[in-house]
Amino acid sequence: EQMQLVPDALKELSESQEVVIEQKIELLEILSGCETPNRYNVYLLDREKIKKFLFKCKEESNWFCRNCVPSSNRSFFLKMHHIISSNKKTDYKKTIADFDRPFMFTCLCCCRPVMEGFFKGENQEQEEIDAKDDKKPNKKLKIGKVIEPFGCAPELLIYGEDNQIRWKVYGEYCQCGFWARDISVGKCYEVDFWIYNR
Repeated sequence: EQMQLVPDALKELSESQEVVIEQKIELLEILSGCETPNRYNVYLLDREKIKKFLFKCKEESNWFCRNCVPSSNRSFFLKMHHIISSNKKTDYKKTIADFDRPFMFTCLCCCRPVMEGFFKGENQEQEEIDAKDDKKPNKKLKIGKVIEPFGCAPELLIYGEDNQIRWKVYGEYCQCGFWARDISVGKCYEVDFWIYNR
């Protein structure tokens, strides 16, 4: 399937009504039963339901955390890459945002998982060169954070850089995608989430 690439991802994202996040299926994970680092493709759907390719996201975590720690507790680091060319060599070269979720000993409503996001900007390569010259760390702008509150249904609270709730992301457990995750066909593979303002 031919995908459209988006030169200004943040502008397109702000004007979009629907986003699709697809987790890449790892053959090694299926054959071995061991959890591998997650990878995601992020698309926009326009009014004609045409996919526009926005980001690739790649998890960085160690084997122990993925396979021995409960998913609500484990730590990981997620890099978001804006894809502006079909050249696979440059796909993962330009990181525009990082997401960091440290280990949390989560138990019911106590110590809920928190993930913080940092925007690196589109001129990351030049910024990294400048940072090396100045012997200073690369400055990143905090986007906000995501907290998963304790509850009966999947829910996320999205905070802005001012530490105020901006959005609430809500899903329902009575969807085929929650219960038939191993079936990669149609609605059995999909889970819908709705985004509400605060």
